[in-house]
Amino acid sequence: MSKLRQRWLLGKQGEAQQHHEGPVIWLLDGGVSTHLESILRRPFEHRSLWSSSLLLTSEGREAIRQCHLDFFRAGSDLASTVTYQCNYLPQHSNFDMDSMLRKGVQLTREAAEIVAVEDGRPRFVVASIGCYGSALADGSEYTGNYGDMTHNGLVDFYERKVKILLEEKPDILAFETIPYFGECDAVVTVLKAIVQDTPTLLGSTTTWLSLACRDGCTLNDGTHISRVLDDIDRLDPNCDYVHGIGINCCSFVHVKDLVQLIVQHMTVTKKSAPKRAIVIYPNSGEEWDAEKSQWREESGFSSSQEFADTILDAVRTIKKQNMDIPIIVGGCCRTSPTTVQTLRKKLDSEFHPIHS
Repeated sequence: MSKLRQRWLLGKQGEAQQHHEGPVIWLLDGGVSTHLESILRRPFEHRSLWSSSLLLTSEGREAIRQCHLDFFRAGSDLASTVTYQCNYLPQHSNFDMDSMLRKGVQLTREAAEIVAVEDGRPRFVVASIGCYGSALADGSEYTGNYGDMTHNGLVDFYERKVKILLEEKPDILAFETIPYFGECDAVVTVLKAIVQDTPTLLGSTTTWLSLACRDGCTLNDGTHISRVLDDIDRLDPNCDYVHGIGINCCSFVHVKDLVQLIVQHMTVTKKSAPKRAIVIYPNSGEEWDAEKSQWREESGFSSSQEFADTILDAVRTIKKQNMDIPIIVGGCCRTSPTTVQTLRKKLDSEFHPIHS
């Protein structure tokens, strides 16, 4: 078991908690794609691949490396690969998707190693896997409306890219922005099959599943989050396959209510039952103007301080319950290295999180 996995799963009894109080707090990066847009100052070439299209060119790969360095140097412990939009749908058959997925992990690891040498503190790689809706590039991740897509179809969608990413041995595998209730079942099915068929493939890689919510209590498809959490517990009662659960790419204004529901769910389950890490990385709350293809001004948080304060409130909610579980916080779309830097300072000041 890797040190990261030990610290994640063992909680207060693990080596990361010795001589410290409360759970470990890990800081994720922010809006990788939106930061890449600011670096390049132009739209991504392939809309269906979005920022993952940068893996196709040397210029794009250099921008990705710089993006990871920016977030790591701002204080992130974890950085997400630019593989969210990588998939094997027919429209991408002309791309070497296996190589793109592998390169995404490799670039993130290179940046992690560079910054670790600079300040002596290890950094970790999160392999990003986008939901089926994001692959359709038609806004389905915001509705959870997958039409006639079946359970087996979703399993097929995930299986190959999960295996390719695991071969690169990332520290964490993140199933992100899940808007559809049935998709959680498919993710657990894929992970179960991998553990049963090739036990060494998952190895010491930790996994989390983050939900896309339209308000303070429901998935984008309208399912109440309590039902989702109950179903994940039913599918994986011992946390063998999904080690963390949380939210991402929802507006930061919904974080408090959503975290309260997750904490409430965990506190009513058996005390002896394993507890998953809680993952929180909302977006800026800004609204996208599809007609003008731009973000609406003044539609999100007013400052990095406001965003960081919202995240800290969520962490306090978790800590009040004295649950010895890891907490992962960060940002999604339109949160920058400056946002992460502000969050790092506030976390260190109030909670003295343990750097790995």
